[in-house]
Amino acid sequence: ATGSRPAVLDIPGKELALSSDEILSIQALPSSFIIIGGGVIGMEFASIFSAFGVKVTVLEYCKEILPPFDVEIAKRLRTSLKRRGIEIVTSAQVTAIKPGVTVEYETKGKSKAVEAEQVLMAVGRRPVIPEGLEETGVKFERGAIAVDDNMKMMFDGTAPENVTLYAIGDVNGRCMLAHAAYMHGLVALGKAKLTDVIPAAVFTQPECAMVGLTEEQCAAAGRQIKIGKAMFRSNGKALAMGEPDGLVKIIADSETDELLGCHICGAHAADLVQEVATAMTAGLKASAISTAVHAHPTLTEVVKAAVPK
Repeated sequence: ATGSRPAVLDIPGKELALSSDEILSIQALPSSFIIIGGGVIGMEFASIFSAFGVKVTVLEYCKEILPPFDVEIAKRLRTSLKRRGIEIVTSAQVTAIKPGVTVEYETKGKSKAVEAEQVLMAVGRRPVIPEGLEETGVKFERGAIAVDDNMKMMFDGTAPENVTLYAIGDVNGRCMLAHAAYMHGLVALGKAKLTDVIPAAVFTQPECAMVGLTEEQCAAAGRQIKIGKAMFRSNGKALAMGEPDGLVKIIADSETDELLGCHICGAHAADLVQEVATAMTAGLKASAISTAVHAHPTLTEVVKAAVPK
C-alpha cells in the first residue's frame, strides 16, 4: 500500500510548477494562479483558491473538465465555476512553462499563452513502486502493479515461493481513492468481496459526486436505459440553504429497473450519492428509492425525485 505521487508532464519548464503536494505548504496566496489539469484535483484547487480571491485559470487537455464524470454534470460544474470568475480553457495542450511565469499551450490549432504568479501541475497521480520490485518478476499494467480480484500480485514468470504478496490502493491502479484502498485491504484479508460500486466525490463549490456508469458509458455498452433528473431549485431545503444550483441524475436499465448510476452536482453531493451507492451494492431496484419515504424538508428528496419512471 505504497500509494501514489503527483504526475508531471514532460515539458520544458516543468520544474517551475508546483505539485499538488507542494501547493499545500505555500505560505502566502498568489494574486493569480494557473492550474494545468481540469480533473478532480485541479478543479478542487481551482474552487479553493478562487474562494480566497485568487484569479484562477484552468487549462484542461480534454474536451471537458472532470473526464471520468458524466458530461452533463461536468458542464454544469464548469458553468458554475465560470460564474464565480474562474477561467477554464478546454482542449488545451500545454507545451511549455516559461519563467515569469508564462504557460504556453495549443488549442484548436492556435498557439496561446497565459501569465500568472504561480502554476500548479495537477495532471493526476502515479503509483509509487517499491524500489527493487521489478526484480521479482512482478507484472505491471499501465505503470501499476497488476493484481487479481483478491489483490494478489501477479507475475510475468514464476511467483516467489512460500510467500503471497498483495498490493492495495493507488499502487495497483484499479481505483485511486482512499475508500477504495480500504475496501481492497478488506478483500486481501478475505473480509470483503471486490466491488466496482465505488462512489467518487469532487469537493468543489458546488460539490459533484458519482457512482456507477455514466450515460456515455451506457451508450457505448449498448445498454437500454431510462434517465431521471431533478433540480435542487425545486427543493425547499436547497432554497432555504441558499443552494438552489444543483442537479441529480439517476440512470437505470429500462427493462429491469436495475440501478446503473447516479450523478450529482450540488450542495452535499458527496453525501447524497451514498444512498444510491448503498442501493446498488444491495442489488435494489431504482423503485426501492422512489418508494422509500424520505424526510421533509431534506436534500434527499431531490434524489427520490430523480428516480426514472
